[in-house]
Amino acid sequence: SLRGPFFILMIYNTTLNNNNIYHAKMYNSLGKVVLSNHLKGKQKIDLSDFSTGVYYLVLHKGSKQIRKKIVKY
Repeated sequence: SLRGPFFILMIYNTTLNNNNIYHAKMYNSLGKVVLSNHLKGKQKIDLSDFSTGVYYLVLHKGSKQIRKKIVKY
């Protein structure tokens, strides 16, 4: 099992540019926004206070959008 704080490291080298700022929103499985933040390039999102479950991360930069499913257990 995983221990300690949970982090998501933005490692989308071909998609994210370290010099750009992205708007990140994370939704729970019910569609409620549980996080809304701006990220610059490779940055961590702390999930240690989140309950176990399925989340959906959406990153926006202009018309570009990236969606990722995240399972915390």
